[in-house]
Amino acid sequence: MTQLDAFLADYRHVYAEGTYVTLSRQLRKIDRQLIDLRASGAILSSDYSDMTAEDIKTYGVYLRNKALSQSAIVRDLGALRKICNYCGCPAVDRARAQYPLIFYAPGKTRLPPLSYEDYDTLVAILLDIERPFPLLRAAASVAVAVGAGLRPVEVAGLRACDVSLSKGLLTVYTVKGGLTYGKPRTAPIRPEVRPILARYMAQRAQAPLTVARSELVFCNPSSGGALASNTYRVGKSRIEGLVGFKFDFRTLRRTYAQLALDEGAQLASVSLVLGHTNTRTTENAYGRIRPDMAIADIVGRWSI
Repeated sequence: MTQLDAFLADYRHVYAEGTYVTLSRQLRKIDRQLIDLRASGAILSSDYSDMTAEDIKTYGVYLRNKALSQSAIVRDLGALRKICNYCGCPAVDRARAQYPLIFYAPGKTRLPPLSYEDYDTLVAILLDIERPFPLLRAAASVAVAVGAGLRPVEVAGLRACDVSLSKGLLTVYTVKGGLTYGKPRTAPIRPEVRPILARYMAQRAQAPLTVARSELVFCNPSSGGALASNTYRVGKSRIEGLVGFKFDFRTLRRTYAQLALDEGAQLASVSLVLGHTNTRTTENAYGRIRPDMAIADIVGRWSI
């Protein structure tokens, strides 16, 4: 078994499935690139356990010459660090100290939430959808994302027994990170989207038994199992056509967070219902008070 195979075998159930698949592909790509660099004599190490800081520098320059973005280079170096550390080699950490510019990562631009106008338009369109059932299902999945801040994996795994429209709450058990670092949580559903979910749940109860008896809120009508990811994409595209603008589920989740903050919710509260481990993630990536509201808040406290 190669070092890479051993690493992937040991970490098979440590990462969430999607993360593991992505990391596996990334590491196998890196492995092929390093083999080519060794064959050309650019890297002298024989495997991951004896790589040097110079080898890491050479690999970083190789990636830069491929015209990759700096963010992509840093991601590949980060993946390389995982397997080097696994093999007891600190070469990546040493290279970071000696050649910091190779590891420079530009700050991420926070994706904006929907504007108030676009949010109102989206909700109004969703409220008007009654049939056909697949379109109503798409509307309900979008409503859950923007009205409760759910991630795509959480929308897909949402169970009917965990939705309480009377209380305006839903509980998420299928969370990002699976059983490794994710934790179940309960999130409040925004009042304006509850009628959308209520209409969908009522029609779902009258649907064929594969749907009506499925434990999943959104299920495959043939088997009652999970919907294919492409079904969500197609449904979202149909909603985009109706509202007149494009969006993704990350935008919907950010909109949920931003609206709650704009309405005066505490950052810690928003962080908790989003399922973040700390408020820094919430503030940096999902939402912070809008500039105009910050100005109004400060000016409003002055006695002029």
